[in-house]
Amino acid sequence: MKKIGIIGAGFVGQACATLFMQAGYQVMLSNSRDKNTLFSVARGIGCEIGSQQEAIEFGDIIMAAIPFINYPQLPTELLANKIVLDTMNYYPKRDGQFQQLDNYETTTSELVAKHLNKSKLIKVFNAILAKDIVKDAKPNDKLNRRAIPVAGDDLLTNK
Repeated sequence: MKKIGIIGAGFVGQACATLFMQAGYQVMLSNSRDKNTLFSVARGIGCEIGSQQEAIEFGDIIMAAIPFINYPQLPTELLANKIVLDTMNYYPKRDGQFQQLDNYETTTSELVAKHLNKSKLIKVFNAILAKDIVKDAKPNDKLNRRAIPVAGDDLLTNK
């Protein structure tokens, strides 16, 4: 069974943890504070809780669901050779100004890929509101399903 470690326990992290659990994955949720602050959240979802390092060690796949401004704090070496799902979006009012993004010199994906240069990075869930992730989830056999873009450039993760 696949295990997913989630770094970030905000709206996106919680919504994805809920769906991953429903799909039969084992999930560990982490945040930047003490893991015990997640006790009631994890109990409602049914997932495990841990520190960021514990979530990385736990997961076969790691989801980074943190504010974009914090991407440099992701531990490059701990995430080496891991599949990392990047859900981060740039919001200048929250993250502050990034001139190279504002001037269209680079993209958030390029910045994160440069930082996590030893990981297999996949951009996911960044084109949907957190509240819609669970609301719009439907089984494969249902009509009117919602498509979500996924992007990566590693041949092993694009299968």
